[in-house]
Amino acid sequence: MTVDEFIRYLDVHGTDLERWPADLRDAARGVAGTAAGRAELQAARALEALLEDSLPAPPELGLKARILGRLPPAAGTVWPGWLTPARWRPLAATAVAPLALGFVLGFAWPNAEDGVEDAVSALAFSPVFEEELAAEEAAGETTPGTLGTVGNGKEERDAE
Repeated sequence: MTVDEFIRYLDVHGTDLERWPADLRDAARGVAGTAAGRAELQAARALEALLEDSLPAPPELGLKARILGRLPPAAGTVWPGWLTPARWRPLAATAVAPLALGFVLGFAWPNAEDGVEDAVSALAFSPVFEEELAAEEAAGETTPGTLGTVGNGKEERDAE
């Protein structure tokens, strides 16, 4: 093997002589033992080290667009068109906007009657309340048909 052949094989097979084909390996070791072969092998190893440490080349302008342009179109869309044809979409948005506004206002608006409604509901279905209300009406403490005092009256009896 000549030094010129050795340089050509260095470019093809790299600087690791153990990875060369078996029939070229012994001849390459012989040429690498010479001064000229050692110099070429060291220069090739320095070039390989520089290439390994260098940054990859930036992609060509428009490469991404060309690759994506070659892809087939998507099989389907995220939202099926038959479910809401284009003519219904503005109507759907018009219907959803007041609904969302109603929920926001309903939860944000302060409601001071929440506690009273719960207490009245609990007392209205209580048999104790019905008995106490009848007793109060009989004693003339409340007018008939009104709810009377809120509570079960136990606090008033405890206070006396």
